[in-house]
Amino acid sequence: TGSGYRYANYATIDDVQFPQGTGKSKKEAKIAGARRAFAALLDLDEEAFDTKFAGISDVKIDRHGHKIVENGSNNPEHLYTSANVEELTQKLNLLATDHELLKSKGVAHALQRVNTDRALSRASTINNPYPLVNNNEVPMTMYGRESVLSGRPPSSMNQYSTSTPISSFGITTGLTSQIENPITNLQEYCKANMLPIDIKTETCEPDPKNPDQRTLYRSWVILDNDETKISDVYAYTATDARRRASQRALEALMKKQPSHIITSKPMVALTEYEEISNTVADFIKHNRANDHSDIFDTIHNRFYAAFVVKKTQRDVGRVVAFGIGSRCPDPESVSEMGESLLDCHALALARRSFIQYLYGELINYANGSSIRSILETSEKDSTKTQLKNHVSIHLLISGAPTGDGREFLPNDCDGPMAPYDLVQMRAAGHAPIYEHPEHGHLRYKLSIGMETIDADPLQRFAIMSCSDKILKWNVLGVQGALLSNLIEPIKLASITFLSGFKQSHTSRAICCRLEKATDPVRVHHPMIGRVKYPLVQPQDFDCDYSYAWSTSFQGEVIDARSGRPVTGGTSLVSKVVLLSEYRHVCQRLKIPLVTSDSSYYNLKQTSKEYHQKKRAMISYLEQKKFGYWSFEKKHLEQFRWQSTIPPIQRNITM
Repeated sequence: TGSGYRYANYATIDDVQFPQGTGKSKKEAKIAGARRAFAALLDLDEEAFDTKFAGISDVKIDRHGHKIVENGSNNPEHLYTSANVEELTQKLNLLATDHELLKSKGVAHALQRVNTDRALSRASTINNPYPLVNNNEVPMTMYGRESVLSGRPPSSMNQYSTSTPISSFGITTGLTSQIENPITNLQEYCKANMLPIDIKTETCEPDPKNPDQRTLYRSWVILDNDETKISDVYAYTATDARRRASQRALEALMKKQPSHIITSKPMVALTEYEEISNTVADFIKHNRANDHSDIFDTIHNRFYAAFVVKKTQRDVGRVVAFGIGSRCPDPESVSEMGESLLDCHALALARRSFIQYLYGELINYANGSSIRSILETSEKDSTKTQLKNHVSIHLLISGAPTGDGREFLPNDCDGPMAPYDLVQMRAAGHAPIYEHPEHGHLRYKLSIGMETIDADPLQRFAIMSCSDKILKWNVLGVQGALLSNLIEPIKLASITFLSGFKQSHTSRAICCRLEKATDPVRVHHPMIGRVKYPLVQPQDFDCDYSYAWSTSFQGEVIDARSGRPVTGGTSLVSKVVLLSEYRHVCQRLKIPLVTSDSSYYNLKQTSKEYHQKKRAMISYLEQKKFGYWSFEKKHLEQFRWQSTIPPIQRNITM
C-alpha cells in the first residue's frame, strides 16, 4: 500500500471480531491488531497504547487517510499512572462478565453506529470548535507560546474528556469515556478529501532569563502538497501540542475552506471503489446509447476492464481506456508481422488501449501542451517523462482476473461483504494466505474462456494469466518495455473489482507473491477493493468478439478468434501499429532510435533496467516454486516499421 503496510492481523475474543491492525511485518501487524482490540475494549484512542506516539514524533497522514509515525524520543510524563491502570483493569473485569457489552465493542456493532458517531462528532466540531479543556481552564482560541505560558499546564490525560465522574459503566467520563482525538478527526478529513498533511513536533529552547520555566513543545501542521502551514501551537507536552495543532488545523480547513481545499464529501461518502465504479458505469451507459456496435447491449454477458485517470485529488476520474473480451485467438491465426493480437481478453485490450492513450499524452507533451498532458519532465532523467504528482491511474475489472486471483476464490466471495472485510478493505491492508500447494502459482491461459492451467511444466509460447500480468505491472509498471524508454514506470493507485474479490486471495495474486523479493524487484501494493453490491456474473461469457477503446481512437470490435478487427485490416492496438506510434513520438521528441530499421524486439531490449527487473522477477518466482514465466515470443516480434501503417489520427487537444 501507499503506507508500506504488507501484513494485517485482527483479534477475536469469544467470536467477537475487533478492528484489523496492519504492519510492515507479521509481528508488527499482530501488535497493531492487539492494540486496536484493547483500544476498542476500553473506548480509548489507539495512541494511548502505542509508545511511538509519545514524545517528539512527527506524524504524516497520506491522502488515503493512512497515519505514519516517524519515531522520536519518549518522555515518562506521557505514560499511565497506577490509578489509570487500576481504572482500566476494573473495566476489563466488567467486560469479562458481560458478553453483550463485549459484543458492543466489536467491529460488527461499531459499523452500525459509525455513521451516527461521525455525524455527531463533526457537528460537535463545527458547533463548538473551541471546547473547554476542563472546568478550570479557559478556552484558548490560539495556542501561542505566550498563551500557553500564561495558563495552567494542561493535562494530556483529561484534556479531551469532562472531569465529572459518573458511576455507571459505559457513561463514566475521564479515562473510561471514549477520547475524541483531534488527530483521528483530522485523519478522517484527510481521507474524505484526499488531502495529505504533515504534523511536525519539536522541543522549544528554554528562555535563558527564566531557567525554571517548564519545557515547551511546538507542533505545526502543513499541507504536504504545497508546504502551506495551517496551524502552529505550543503546549507543555508533545502529545498535547500535536493534538492542539491537529484541532486548529481541522478548524481552519473546515471553516475557512481555502481555494485549494474542496468542500468535504457527504457524511456517508462513497468509497474510492464505488466512485470508480460509477465513473465506468457512466461511460458504459454513454456508449450503449451512442456506439454503433451492439456489444454494449450485451455487456452483462461479457468480461470488461477499464483504466481511469484522476487528474486531481478530488477528481471522480475519466475512463481513458476500455476493453471487453474473454478469449485468445486461435494459434493458426497469429501473424509474425505484428498485425494480429495474441490476447483478446479484456484486461490485455484495455491495457493496450491505455498505451495508445499514453502516446497521445506524449504528443501533447511534445507539442508543449503541458497543461493538458498528464506527463511532465522526469526528475530522475531529463530525457524521460513521468506522471504529474497529482495524477493517479486506476484499474477497474468486472470480475476476478484469470489465474491465481480467480482459481481459488471461495464460493461466498460475491455475497454481502462481512464487517471485518469492510474494515480491512478501508484500512488498505494486504493479508495473503497460502493454504493450498498451488496458491500463488503462475498460470497459463487456455484459448477460450477464463480457465487456466498451472505454469509447470514450462510452455514456451503460452499466454500468461491476467493475474500474472497485473503482478508484472506492479513491479515493472503498466507502460511496458517500449515506453519505458520514454516514461518512468507507471503504477496503479487502486484496483476496483465489481465481483470476484477476496482480499486474502486477490492480494496474493496481484502483488503479495513478490513481497519477499529483494532488489531489484520492488513490488508495488495498490489499494484493492470491491463495490458494496457485486455485479452478477454470467455462467458463460460471450467470448467470440472483443472490443478495444481509447480516448485516442474510436472503439473497434475485434474478432477474438483471429485477433483482427471485424472490419478487416489491422487493429489499432496491435504491435505493428504501436511500433508506428513509438517511432512517430520519438521523432516529435527528437529522440533517435537505435537504428531506423530496428525490429520491434530489438527496440524493446533497449530498455535495460526494465528487462533486468523482469529477469529478476522471473528468477524469484522460479526459485519459490511458483512456476515458469513463458518465453518471450521473439519469433513474433522480428517485424520492422512499415511505412504503409501510419500513426493513428488523434485529437491531441483531448
